[in-house]
Amino acid sequence: MCTVLPDHPPPGRAGPDPPRRSPRQAHPDGVGRPHPVPVDGGRTPRGQGGKMAVRTKVRPSPTDEFPLHPAYGTLMRRQRHPIGVRGGPRRAPRGFALSDTDQRQVRATYELRMRQLARAVVTAGRQPGDATENLVGQLEQRIDALVHRAGFAPSVDAARDLVAHNTFTVDGGKVNRPSYLVQPGQTIEVRPDRQCRRPVAIAVAERAGGDAPPYLEISSERLTATLTREPQRQEVPALRDIPLAVHPDEEVAR
Repeated sequence: MCTVLPDHPPPGRAGPDPPRRSPRQAHPDGVGRPHPVPVDGGRTPRGQGGKMAVRTKVRPSPTDEFPLHPAYGTLMRRQRHPIGVRGGPRRAPRGFALSDTDQRQVRATYELRMRQLARAVVTAGRQPGDATENLVGQLEQRIDALVHRAGFAPSVDAARDLVAHNTFTVDGGKVNRPSYLVQPGQTIEVRPDRQCRRPVAIAVAERAGGDAPPYLEISSERLTATLTREPQRQEVPALRDIPLAVHPDEEVAR
């Protein structure tokens, strides 16, 4: 058995064990050196270092001395306020609006998004006449609302799905947009190949013998509904009990 003398290095080693060093301590041969120093521009070369790499150059905030790069012009134009300014003066009131209570009730009745209701309110305020009556026409003359009133769908949401799937025609033309406004004299008809569909058949069976709105002329045999005139607020059960009032923005803000 071979005995290794203590003054000789053990097999496989060229000398004594090297001293232990910390991970951040540089090695003479370059092993374990810190992250490379970024080049001009403050960016670390690709493939060297990580997201915790040392960055020696600090990018200043955009000022008159250090203007913003032109590539960020589009992003800055989208900001409501300049750099370094938070908040700002409230915009001037304009157009028409509803109170918060009326908004919640109308949106729940017609199942509308806030943007859809805001568009209807602005359109009603710009039309001549009473803004409240104009808003009733903007809401009740939607094809999804009329389909529900005629009894071709159990709810406004179901009527919206049926309209989007090309179930109805207006004066023989295809309409698949639920926000389409039906004008007086136009006729809504269930397509012949869709009359036996389950949602339509169930809704028509439940509606049989029911009272029709005075502004609609409904034919249960042909499954048609004709809008005879513009609906009034007192004729719409969904809006009759709502204290609906369209005011300019100045009055709503108060």
